[in-house]
Amino acid sequence: MMKSLSNVSWDVCQGMIEVIHWYLFSSYTFFGPSMNIPGIRISSTLRTNILGMQAKFLKIGGDPKSPSRPPLKMNEKISMNNNNLFGLQQRVVCAESLLFLMDALYKLKPSLQKLLPKQNNHQLNQFYQSSVETLTELREIIYKELCHRLVPADTLVTKVQNVDWNTNDIPMTHSPYIDLISASLEGFKNRFQNLQKSTNPPLSKDTIQTIWSMMISHIFDCLLEGYATPQCTAEGRAMMGIDYRNLIDKINQLLPNTFTTANLVKNETNHGLIVFPKRLEEYIKGYYEQEADLEGWLKKHLNDYTNKQLKALVESGSWNLNIKR
Repeated sequence: MMKSLSNVSWDVCQGMIEVIHWYLFSSYTFFGPSMNIPGIRISSTLRTNILGMQAKFLKIGGDPKSPSRPPLKMNEKISMNNNNLFGLQQRVVCAESLLFLMDALYKLKPSLQKLLPKQNNHQLNQFYQSSVETLTELREIIYKELCHRLVPADTLVTKVQNVDWNTNDIPMTHSPYIDLISASLEGFKNRFQNLQKSTNPPLSKDTIQTIWSMMISHIFDCLLEGYATPQCTAEGRAMMGIDYRNLIDKINQLLPNTFTTANLVKNETNHGLIVFPKRLEEYIKGYYEQEADLEGWLKKHLNDYTNKQLKALVESGSWNLNIKR
């Protein structure tokens, strides 16, 4: 149609863009997290997009005179509970369709640029920068929301924080929360494998790897938040190291045969940040930095950790050395 009716080519393109925006908004509404869930980073671009679509489609915070669509409702036949991993089959279809859509749109872009009037190319580029480039992030967030449902962050963080890190003794074994994580991951693995048996067509290796990657990333993010305590002795940090190594071993035992934490790391971009499990390991090592080297370590890792996590690390060092930084 755009080729045959060049005078309305931009109108046709705008219609296509609106349909795509509606799909993105629907995907986030059904399977995305609320904007304030701790531990799930949402880029400012995607956040602005979702809020803008919400205002446009549902008239929430937008122009009340503009036409609105009825509220989105999940099909009643789709159960969102622990037994079916909170609609994992439907979640995968949604998330992987985003990846397919992104690939198709990038292939289509040169043709669109030729068909559209030159004055509309800037608007087309804006659409690609603000919407198409966020599709990979939205896919990851859809899987991360599942991880938060299966292993609630507040519960795990509290378990980690309840450990007495301000101790003068080093135990011979790992902390109890490691067993809790192992049990949660084992339950997830069993349900995930059972679900894969009934999935047709079968899930791709990349999809399986992405889901496991998001799950383990979520676990390590929770541990990092729990480890950010200002009252921690050198023995407490040693305990964290013991827990970390035990957890790596247990995770590698649970992962599908073709995966390890090492090759999962290679596929985790994490938007430019250092990735798990290295991110957690580096944080534990940060405690042992000498006074003269601490400032350099903080500058190097300024974007890898939250202000709260960095502050806790500095204060825990001050606590043990009995000095003020």
